[in-house]
Formats: sequence, structure tokens, C-alpha cells
Amino acid sequence: MKKQTGQAVLEMAICLPIFIFVGLGMADFVWCLERTSTLEYVVNETARCQAINATQCATPALAVANAYTLAANLRMTRPNLVVIAGETYCIYGSQCIAAATYKFAPVGIYFPSVTIRRNSSAAIPPIS
Repeated sequence: MKKQTGQAVLEMAICLPIFIFVGLGMADFVWCLERTSTLEYVVNETARCQAINATQCATPALAVANAYTLAANLRMTRPNLVVIAGETYCIYGSQCIAAATYKFAPVGIYFPSVTIRRNSSAAIPPIS
């Protein structure tokens, strides 16, 4: 009986770190995909907001502020998030652009950080 107990402890000591490593890796991968999807949404909404020339996105600075507010509501922290809106005002018939980068820091210290970049553009055709 004592021999089997020692064997179980040894097997647990060998297998547990591997299971923890794989589990954290899978969790980090899923969280990275979720952040990528969220960043894509923020960038698309920023470009769209500029294209429809809404009051809250009338200037590039207001568009960026609106993007940060949207990202904060989706639990994206500002030090890791950088949003850039088009340098010019979006008028009908022109293309409005937005870009963002997010530095994803995984839970496991043994995984490298990942920088996620997304670009988007939106345009409303000119009024005839």
C-alpha cells in the first residue's frame, strides 16, 4: 500500500505542471482571440463613426476619444491600447480610416506578450 501511495505522488508531481502549463496556454490563446475580436470591433466602429460624421466623431480627436470610451466599456485598458483616427476630416465621398494596436500580456509569465494590430476604413458614397 505504501509503495502505491508514493507512486501516485510521484506521478502527480510529474504530470501536474504539464497540465497547468497546457491549461494556461489554452486560456491565454482564447483571451488573445477575444482581445483581437474586441479590437476589430473598436476599430470598425471608429471608422464607421467618422464616416457617418456623427457629432461625437466630428474630428479625429473626438473619434479617438470615442474609441477609448468604447474600449473601456469592453474592458480594454488604455495603457495597452493605442487608437489612431484619420488625420483629415471625413467628408462625404472620402474614405475614413482608423487603426489601433493592443499589447496583450498573457497570464503565464513564460508566454511572450503579443502586439495585436488592426486597421479599418469606412466610406459613405457622395450624395448625388
